[in-house]
Order: sequence, then C-alpha cells, then structure tokens
Amino acid sequence: PNGIIDTSFTANVSGGNVFGVQALPDGKILAAGEFNDINGSTRNRIARMSSGGAVDGYNPNVAGSIFGMALQADSSVIIGGTISTVGGTARSNVARIKSDGTLDADFNPTITGGSTVVNGVTLQPDGKILLAGNFTTVNGITRNCLVQISNVTGTQTVTTGMNAVDEVIWSITGGAPQTIEPTLEKSTNGGANWTL
Repeated sequence: PNGIIDTSFTANVSGGNVFGVQALPDGKILAAGEFNDINGSTRNRIARMSSGGAVDGYNPNVAGSIFGMALQADSSVIIGGTISTVGGTARSNVARIKSDGTLDADFNPTITGGSTVVNGVTLQPDGKILLAGNFTTVNGITRNCLVQISNVTGTQTVTTGMNAVDEVIWSITGGAPQTIEPTLEKSTNGGANWTL
C-alpha cells in the first residue's frame, strides 16, 4: 500500500540534518545537509548512495552546511549554503561538484554580505543558475538575496584532416546546456568564401 516504508533502503544519518535529496539518472541518490556520517561512513555534508542506501566513493568533503542543491545535465551538482571549503579548497557559500566528487575549479562565485547564506539553488531551462538566500553582494556587484549567474562556458576544439581524409571533429565540454543547433561551414579558398 502507499506510504509503507521501503525496507530495501536504509540510510542511518548522524551528525546533523539532511536538507536536500536528489535522485540521479543512474538510480543513485544524493543527500546534502549538515551531517558527517551515513551508515558508518564519514561523509561531510554531502553523500551519494545506491538505491539501497549503501554509500559509494563519492566524497567531496564539504566544510559548512548545504541548504540547497541542483543537478546539472552533465551530473555535476551546484550546492549552496554556508560553505567555506570543498575538498580543502576555499569557496564562498556556493560551489559546483563534478560527478566524480571533485570540485569544479572554474566555477567560483563570491557571495558576501547579510547573513551570507545561500538557501536555494535552481537551474533555468537555458542553463543559468538562480541562487536565493541572505546576501547583498555577488562577485562585487550589489544583489540583494536573489541572483542569476551564468553557467561555465565550455571549451571548444576543432580537429581537421584526421586519418588523411576530409573529416572535421568538433567537441565541446562543460556544463550543459550550452549550444543548440550548431552549424559548421567549410572554405576551399583560404576563408574567402564559406559554404554549408
């Protein structure tokens, strides 16, 4: 019947509250908050578990508290709260953690003023990030309690002439979504004219 506890899932949390939970596309579960242990495994503020509650090797080691999080298309997660470090690297209340549990070094907004806390994180359809909380300044610009920030721009590479044939390989990395309907053109006269 509906509402009965699923005994196949067990997650004994200690050291603090859980403020957010996120189901992942692969069936695993992400939990975040103020805790430091799940099922006897040390996990500071954020942990990833199997569908049965077993903690895996994902261990970002966050100092502070996580009050909000949002999952990106590439399975990175944006976390917000009263965060001072992630994996020993300083952060100002918001951070992005890659799917392997490491900190995304390229994403580093500075949140200051007020009580300096991020309580809510959400993603817009265009990939931009909304942060809500008690703050007055973001990256040195006045923003009272609500701000929209951009996603990290991806790195693009183009490789031509692979395997001695007319072949072009275009690749892009970074948080998604970033690009919709890209178009590649070619030139046979040194760039004077371009055609699809």
